[in-house]
Amino acid sequence: MYSAICIRFTRDSEPANDDVVKIRPCLTKEVGGNVSTEYSVVYTFGKSSVVANCGNTSTTRLDWCKLYRYVESLLTFVTNDEMPFTSVQIDLPMIPSIVLSQKKMLSYTVLPEILEHMKNLRTAWPCSSSSVPKPTKVLELRRSPRHMIFGEDGRTVVDYKY
Repeated sequence: MYSAICIRFTRDSEPANDDVVKIRPCLTKEVGGNVSTEYSVVYTFGKSSVVANCGNTSTTRLDWCKLYRYVESLLTFVTNDEMPFTSVQIDLPMIPSIVLSQKKMLSYTVLPEILEHMKNLRTAWPCSSSSVPKPTKVLELRRSPRHMIFGEDGRTVVDYKY
């Protein structure tokens, strides 16, 4: 099991309306002495954005260069959206989860840092998440958007809503 990159686009206080992108390494192969990894990208559309009979997920596999370009263009598009999400939560391996408003994304200081961390992941990811305990229950504090954090016992997940 590998740590995933998760990008959650929050529209409102209803979690079912969030669009979610999950990225995981799915295939590592060696060809002619070169090792390459493919990444599974699953985009789940929130209920409010799904057109009837169109399905709610889109899945593809990308090599590293295409994955990096996909994340870069996705986050750039979001910063220029005329009808923006209220916030974007970004979970990257090896750093704490961050929640950003569109205004913060527009600052042009955050996006380069996210992309720089992605570049660093190329050599350090996939990293195993098998040592992370599975949550046993979820506690909820009334705020929006969601931000998942493990409780003091290391098993309980506190679902902060800002």
